[in-house]
Amino acid sequence: MNRIAQNTFLAAGGLVLASSCVSLDSPGLAPAHPQRPTIANDTYTTPNGMMEVEAGGNVQFRKDVSAPVLLKYGMGERTEFFAGGDAIKSVEQADGHMTTGLGDAVIGFRHRLRDKDEFEPGFAVQFATKLPTASENNNLGSGRMDFHIAVIGEQDYKGNTFVGYYDLGLLSEQIDPELDLDHTFAAMGTTPIRKDLDGYGEVAFEWIPEQSVESLTAAGGFYYAVHPSFVLDLGLRVGITDDAPDYQILFGLTRALGKLGLRRDVR
Repeated sequence: MNRIAQNTFLAAGGLVLASSCVSLDSPGLAPAHPQRPTIANDTYTTPNGMMEVEAGGNVQFRKDVSAPVLLKYGMGERTEFFAGGDAIKSVEQADGHMTTGLGDAVIGFRHRLRDKDEFEPGFAVQFATKLPTASENNNLGSGRMDFHIAVIGEQDYKGNTFVGYYDLGLLSEQIDPELDLDHTFAAMGTTPIRKDLDGYGEVAFEWIPEQSVESLTAAGGFYYAVHPSFVLDLGLRVGITDDAPDYQILFGLTRALGKLGLRRDVR
């Protein structure tokens, strides 16, 4: 295993140890709800006043390695604030060597518009901003700020959960003052295998007309609940079109951390 991959695993492992400082038996912990490692998010929002952390690794050996981290906080009964980014990112350069550094950061929020029920789906909207914290000179980021708005629909059917997701990204350009449009469509489903194990599958398509990018990927994997408040994930994403990565090994965790500060009655 190369040194970059080792650093990624060490970073993800450090986050596992840090999150273990909160006992799984602590009173008031909400069940963990992973939004990773899929491209689509569902309509769930972290409970009011609660915090949750996601961390993991996305690995394509000798080409692209990253360790995404995300903190989520329930701002109200229906609204979640999130902030994170790639704690470590490594990409292959034109001459074949790998460059490693901090990745871009992201902040945003998701708001549930309607809860799903037996007969009708739930809906949510999500707003996010990418902050250019990665080095543009080392090809770790674009060096510019991007903006995203997503609409999400979710419904249960015969014990399975299905999600439809569309994200519109406004990508800043260094030379052209006009924004490039980034369209991402994703369909995801999860199914219970046993009490502590779920499977997931996803198909996602990203289209950036101004950059002639058409990236189609398929992903699948598993969620394993060590405890209701601590969930591990393991999966594989494969590229179908030329613009998509050949493959990515996906692994990580989602950990409920409990309350932060005073609970606010925001709706």
